[in-house]
Amino acid sequence: MRTMLVVGLAVGFCATSSSAGPQDDPVPAEVKNLQGPWVEPRAWAKGQQGRGGYYSWVFEEERVGFYHTTTIDGEAAARSGHGGTYKLDPTAKPKAIDVVMKGRGGKEQTLLGIYELNGDTLKLCIAWEGGQRPATFESSGTTRLYVLKKPPE
Repeated sequence: MRTMLVVGLAVGFCATSSSAGPQDDPVPAEVKNLQGPWVEPRAWAKGQQGRGGYYSWVFEEERVGFYHTTTIDGEAAARSGHGGTYKLDPTAKPKAIDVVMKGRGGKEQTLLGIYELNGDTLKLCIAWEGGQRPATFESSGTTRLYVLKKPPE
């Protein structure tokens, strides 16, 4: 009986110590680092460099907004843009983001993308118009690369 108890405790300890707990989940830390406005000081569309400060992305908890802007602080110049939710997979290589927004006619669409967060720089590469998730950070076809910066405090 004593041997069974010791074996049972050892098996239970191994099972609990090897399982990933909530503290091992990298998503909350990534979500926290994304919070707030991100402004596009330079943009590429279909392989061409665009004018700076044209779009901003604003992350607020599980919600995201994509706005047209010409301001350095990321405030929308006009209330034009889209809003929705997002999900991250920071364990994917490259890291993956799924953005669910309402498109034309109010129809919900999922935009597949990749992201790289490095200090105050966020690279987002998003496939618009139902495209496949990009594998690299470059614009081509329906894929658009956004290089975003945190605006100054």
